[in-house]
Amino acid sequence: MKKNILRIFILLIMGTATVNAQSQAQIFNEIDERVYLHVNTTTFLTGETLLYSFYNLKKSAETTSEISKIGYVQILDPMGNILETQKVALESGRGQGDFFISSNMDTGEYKVIAYTKWMLNETPDAFYQIKIAVINPFKAPDASMIVESDSTTQKTVVPSTKNISDVQDLSVIGLQKEVYAPREKVGLNIEELPMGTYSVSVRKTDELEFHSPSTVKNFSDLKNSKTVNANDKNILPELRGEIISGKITSKNDESVDNKTIALSIPGVSFTLHFVNTRSDGSFMFTLDKVPGKSELIVQVFDENKENYELELDQHTAQNTFFSFENNLQLNRDLKEAIEQRSTAMQIENAFYQNRKDSISGFGKKKAFYSPIAVEYKLDDYTRFPTVAETLIEIVPDVYFNRKNGIYTIDIRDHNNSDRAIFGKTLVLVDGLVLQDVNELFAFSANDIESIEVIYEGYVYGPKVFNGLVNFKTKKQNFNSEAKGDYLLKTEIVRPDAEKIYFQPDYSAENQKRIPDYRYQLLWLPKMMLGTEKKEINFYTSDVEGEFEIAIEGFSENGKPISVRKTFSVK
Repeated sequence: MKKNILRIFILLIMGTATVNAQSQAQIFNEIDERVYLHVNTTTFLTGETLLYSFYNLKKSAETTSEISKIGYVQILDPMGNILETQKVALESGRGQGDFFISSNMDTGEYKVIAYTKWMLNETPDAFYQIKIAVINPFKAPDASMIVESDSTTQKTVVPSTKNISDVQDLSVIGLQKEVYAPREKVGLNIEELPMGTYSVSVRKTDELEFHSPSTVKNFSDLKNSKTVNANDKNILPELRGEIISGKITSKNDESVDNKTIALSIPGVSFTLHFVNTRSDGSFMFTLDKVPGKSELIVQVFDENKENYELELDQHTAQNTFFSFENNLQLNRDLKEAIEQRSTAMQIENAFYQNRKDSISGFGKKKAFYSPIAVEYKLDDYTRFPTVAETLIEIVPDVYFNRKNGIYTIDIRDHNNSDRAIFGKTLVLVDGLVLQDVNELFAFSANDIESIEVIYEGYVYGPKVFNGLVNFKTKKQNFNSEAKGDYLLKTEIVRPDAEKIYFQPDYSAENQKRIPDYRYQLLWLPKMMLGTEKKEINFYTSDVEGEFEIAIEGFSENGKPISVRKTFSVK
């Protein structure tokens, strides 16, 4: 009876996977998305941070899109080469992130582009694009960029007038006064804005703006971009999370259909997935939300794994489309402004430890088999130097065999179950699937923190296992030496955890003795606003001059809203 129920369960899982694949294919032709990026400024000194708020919108209505769950933001040089890529976790079409402008970047113009993976099915003009200028005060710029004071430069003078789109009343931004003292509290009242999603920036204005600011008013019209024929480029939207896809081929004309592929991202909060290939050998994984850069291991999980070759799909933007001329010109009169801003940036970076941003958005992920596993913490027992002795002396009913120099690990069956159904025991190290456990027996048991065991038959994805054994190392320092065409190891970028950007509170004594040379006084990348009044408080810094409040976003019915207002610090 158990055997029949288990087989029916497996068939249901496979049937559901087929329905999901068909549903995704049907949705593919119905999705319309485009991206807007609100960037805090368009000119940066190396050592500063580019802050952005990500809006994923329906192309047809400019309301937020619920479809894609991952956004992509890249910095490109004038040749169209990608210098850095970030992935952004999207919720209800909204996300956020930042780029640290490295001192490795030369003075010149760069481009920031943003898109979703589904937009790769369109021509590249569908992507959001904005030019930025980077000034490296620690390297002499190219002599051709320097112009005399009386020459015409490309510098765009940003007006201090209050630009408003679809909102005709300047009173939507309320300030108690127009001039504030350094380190004074500012009460910013926002009222009578249409209900919607917005981002708010308060930043010092200076002479170093070379390009138009990022506003919804100059948001490019992307509705005329062409969709590539689905037969030529069928990239599915990332409906549930980041997609990793690929294909296997056979070296000796064996079938590539229904072969199991394992994906591991080892670590404390590890990721593990199994999928079966389609008839053409293709496969696809959807990853969980886990922040940070990660080592990815994908492998054919099969007795005859050496007979297959595995490769991953490379879905990227066509960088040749984004090449442009570097026309940045620096007027000699800008020297003083550059020096002042560079000094402020260096002071801020020197006191970074006192002004750290906090992290939100991701918690520690439990293992997929939690809480049914039995955990044996080895420090609770007498320590043994080898893995073999540890299994014998500490972990009951988990045993190993050695035949012709090859080790296997298995779990004793006390229920007289049909082992032909349950198959082998799944062996993991920090979540990494280990098909050859010989290298585990060469690993020092002193570096293993605990061993987790599931003693019953376990169904995970398309596979059924005779239990599970996961070895958790102390430092996640197990380095598998497995090699072959059936296995691929690579480093991938994962979405970063969202930040809550630091705001000083000068009502507290511990902040008053720390220098404050912030040009960026406030950055709220994700904020829901409605018709009711909302008050936002922040403090000015030691930097004097004119500051601009910028509110960008879209109402819930898709109207672009751009509100700007200035005040002074003296």
